[in-house]
Amino acid sequence: QPVQVRARALLNATNWSALNEAAFDVARIGIPLRITELHYNPSDSPAYEFLELQNIGGAPVDLSGMYFDGITFTFNTGTSLPAGERLLLATSADPSAFALRYPTTTVFGYYDGGLNNSGERITLFDRFDNIITSLDYDDANKWPTSTNNTNQSLKITNTNKNPNDPTN
Repeated sequence: QPVQVRARALLNATNWSALNEAAFDVARIGIPLRITELHYNPSDSPAYEFLELQNIGGAPVDLSGMYFDGITFTFNTGTSLPAGERLLLATSADPSAFALRYPTTTVFGYYDGGLNNSGERITLFDRFDNIITSLDYDDANKWPTSTNNTNQSLKITNTNKNPNDPTN
């Protein structure tokens, strides 16, 4: 949180310096996008895999040319994500089956490739090949086993904490 700090220095046993004040603002570095949900190993069909991306910032984010490593998807020029909004990317394995399973869900786009059932790193890059965000998930090593080969997804509990921490 931003904070105002006031300080004095003890010059000798009885004398203090003048009071100094400074304001400190804490800012987030980088683009405020997070992978907030991942359904990587549905029990009945890989056609139900998806991931969710959220803009956790206070302004729209231009997604033009951003792309993933781990799945194959690139955002078209002119695509943006409004502040606080989420978008869902689903596997291209069987869009009709996905729509039947999730009839009220709006799918932003369909990615090629699949999410590795035993875990991997999913990384979002900007159009200049800079890493925006990444998520390393696993089906072991303290990760929740209730999401592996079930119909439950991994969900980030706090977007400001490390997404690679299994407790988050």
